[in-house]
Amino acid sequence: MSDTPTTPRRFEQLFQDLEDGCITGSDHAELMELLRSRPEARGSYIRHMRFSSLLYAKAESIAELEGTSAVPARVRNKHPFFGAMVAAAALVALAAFIASFFVIPNRPPASVKAAPDTVWSFRHGGLDEDERFLPGTAISVEGGSLDVRLESGVRFIVEGPADVSIAAQNAIRMESGRVWVRAEGGDFTVRTQRLDVVDLGTEFGVSSFPEIDDEVHVASGRVRVVPKHKTFAPMELAAGQAARADVVGRLRSIAYDATRFQTKLPNSPTYIHWSFDEADDRGFPSSGSGIPGAPMAVYSLDRRWMAEPVSPVPGRYGNSLRLDGPDLFAQADFPGIEGNVARSIAFWIRAMPVESEQAISLVSWGLAGGEGRKWVVTTSQEGTSMGVTWGGPWAGAEIPWGASVLDGKWHHLCYVFTGHSTENGGPELIHYLDGEPIVPHLPKSTIPIDTDCGAKGAWPLTIGTQLWTTPLRPTFNGCIDELYVFRGALNHVQIRQLIVRNRLDSFSSSAVSSNPDIKR
Repeated sequence: MSDTPTTPRRFEQLFQDLEDGCITGSDHAELMELLRSRPEARGSYIRHMRFSSLLYAKAESIAELEGTSAVPARVRNKHPFFGAMVAAAALVALAAFIASFFVIPNRPPASVKAAPDTVWSFRHGGLDEDERFLPGTAISVEGGSLDVRLESGVRFIVEGPADVSIAAQNAIRMESGRVWVRAEGGDFTVRTQRLDVVDLGTEFGVSSFPEIDDEVHVASGRVRVVPKHKTFAPMELAAGQAARADVVGRLRSIAYDATRFQTKLPNSPTYIHWSFDEADDRGFPSSGSGIPGAPMAVYSLDRRWMAEPVSPVPGRYGNSLRLDGPDLFAQADFPGIEGNVARSIAFWIRAMPVESEQAISLVSWGLAGGEGRKWVVTTSQEGTSMGVTWGGPWAGAEIPWGASVLDGKWHHLCYVFTGHSTENGGPELIHYLDGEPIVPHLPKSTIPIDTDCGAKGAWPLTIGTQLWTTPLRPTFNGCIDELYVFRGALNHVQIRQLIVRNRLDSFSSSAVSSNPDIKR
């Protein structure tokens, strides 16, 4: 083939000669090379043949009415395939030719993949036999996480509890829950009751619940956040930016924090664990899954890091953390579980009753004060009740039969927030003592749980002192062992596994259908 640049007129000549059946051998070789190496040649060829096919089809319909032939005799004599058949055959030949040199990637089919321990269902619709979502498909996630892939290629992680529906191939609607979206092509919308979040080719998270503010956090690219209430102006967010919308959709900027979301599908429960078996110069190390390591150090009242770490003492499994001084507490480099994410806090405790006018703060984090921005698990001074406060309300449960967790023996405590609401609108909470569930009494008027771990002044995970007391005044005097914090709600089977084996042996036990006998 000549090195002279091929002009559009030359393209047309080669296409027409092929169509008319009079192309020479050298011209045919030239055309094939052009189609192989020149994308614009392939595009021109398809447009030419499509136009020719339409012309032939129109001519044939007119000829049928007039009783004549639409194809000139010279064309019929030169090539056995003529008219519309020539154009159609040429298009088929081109497709086969291009396919032999190019692999056209097909998008994976639509799919739903569940993380271990996830309980979910299609409330409506589902996937058809061709692996496409049926119109109006709605997904309910009781607990755990799903990785959902749409036919458009958009993927999102939805963390339960959540209710999400697929509004279109380029949109989903969130009744409640949190999602983390990857939409490389842009023009994808997440709709909530208050906002439309339109991605411009990015990765971002959206949380929306009726009782607390919506939030949008952008990891890469840009999104446009449009309030449903037309009175309020839209906001465009770039990578590393975030915004919160109040109950009417009014937007304000907040600090970006991807830890509020599951950004990838976990292959095991997400948790952090302190065994307290050994200490180093940074304190007690942690282990876990899905949460970065966070050493825990022991401090004195004036918040000086102890010159030498407190030595571990024998615990329920291995060694334990002993806070036996009147001015000691422990604190980890872990901010805690954010927002209204489901959570479980499990640990062993051995202590005696204390003289105090307030409940004993065992494990806590968040922003001191009210408005639901903190998370504190407690026991009474005598150890006869277990309680939780999240900033305003308290949810306490009396231990049956007058027993006490502060009797000098090891007891296993677990405090669970399921992420759901009760019939009265309060948070669904369950306390467990030595594996036995106890449902706390909720106050008549409750403030939603919305733990704030990112605000200025927020406390990281703390053991043995009150977040709101100034100066610090620890009230716990005893030992704590095998502290676990889970992102998610453990059930009674998993809690008993922790008690017996100090680990979860399987991650499918949430499918257990029988409910525990709950002590009230």
